[in-house]
Amino acid sequence: MSNDDFRYRMLRQDNGISQLENKISSSNRITNLRDDPVAAAHSTRLKSNITRMERFERNIDYTKGRYNEVEGYMDETLNILHRLRELAVQGSNGTYGEEDREMMAVETNELLNQLVTVANTTSVDGRALFGGTDREGEPFEAFSSRIPKMQQPGITQVTYLGNIQENQVEIAEGSYVPVDFRGNDIFWSEHNQLFGPRDVQDYVVQEDTAFTVDGVTVNLKAGDNINNIVDRINGSTAAVKAEIDPVSGALNMKTTVAHQIWLDEPENATVLKDLGLITAVGKPPMNLGTDVASSGGSLFDTIINMRDSLLNNDAEQVGGSVLAGLSSSMDTLLGKIADLGAMEERLDVTQNRLSKGVVDTQAWDSSLTDTDMTEAVTRLKMMEFVQQATYRASSQIWDKSLMDFLR
Repeated sequence: MSNDDFRYRMLRQDNGISQLENKISSSNRITNLRDDPVAAAHSTRLKSNITRMERFERNIDYTKGRYNEVEGYMDETLNILHRLRELAVQGSNGTYGEEDREMMAVETNELLNQLVTVANTTSVDGRALFGGTDREGEPFEAFSSRIPKMQQPGITQVTYLGNIQENQVEIAEGSYVPVDFRGNDIFWSEHNQLFGPRDVQDYVVQEDTAFTVDGVTVNLKAGDNINNIVDRINGSTAAVKAEIDPVSGALNMKTTVAHQIWLDEPENATVLKDLGLITAVGKPPMNLGTDVASSGGSLFDTIINMRDSLLNNDAEQVGGSVLAGLSSSMDTLLGKIADLGAMEERLDVTQNRLSKGVVDTQAWDSSLTDTDMTEAVTRLKMMEFVQQATYRASSQIWDKSLMDFLR
């Protein structure tokens, strides 16, 4: 029994030395939860936080790469607008003749073609940059036909086929930024206005329902009248204001920032249809009612108007609505570039904070779990000394061998 007890104690010493050697080699003092349950629980949470912060950093790197790509095409669009504005100023000058304006129209047409190419550009992963979340196919469809006084067909209409949804990327806990861009915002020229076709002052909502304005849901209740509808639209986050026309009694809408109004409602809802604003056929923005009057066009509409006015030798039109439309387009684009720059700055600040947070959390985790090498080596030497001393003592205590009993 004393021999078994001695062997048990020696095995415990050997096991302790082995565990300490493992901790030294791995630099981790917690190899089992029972080593320090509290520190192990804290370490698990800290490692989870580190993993999340590193994921956020990867999201930021991806988003910054996408923003840089989009910014490059926005800058190219801005350069095209600068050149178009120069041509518009020249074309409105009375010192130029009809042939000069025709030459300006040819250059304007080429710049229009290039602008459509930029609007339909794809990222390195083959997805459309300016189609919202609809990344398959080209977001803008250009229709061409024969243009008088030009030797080749030209673009006469550009239609947006994308959508207005935006995917969000999480860059910090509960903090998101968009990674998709809506072409009917960026390539828009003027404030969009919609004029309802009929008097709706006596309209009353029959049942609880809803519709969307620029993707923002507007909820209605049974019994709401047209004034309630106007208040709900104006109280939403959509960049659109509604009003009742004092003469016709129709419901009119106007954007507060230059973009295309996007109206839609579920299949079982009929409010916008009853007001005559949309039809049951088609999807936004091609679902506007046939009698709805609309003003304010896209950047492409402005350039098409400029080209045609130059071909018609209409200097007054070029110096008036065309030049105003180009200036409005530049203001819209500069605002989008400023917004993009602000988001990039936000990404940089967030990334710096995350990088520091990862380092600080790793240091905290290290203080809880890392092995104190000085203490561990000193302890190991002491244990080895005790082990050797124990072996020497045992050899003297247990001096008899099996041969002594066989005699």
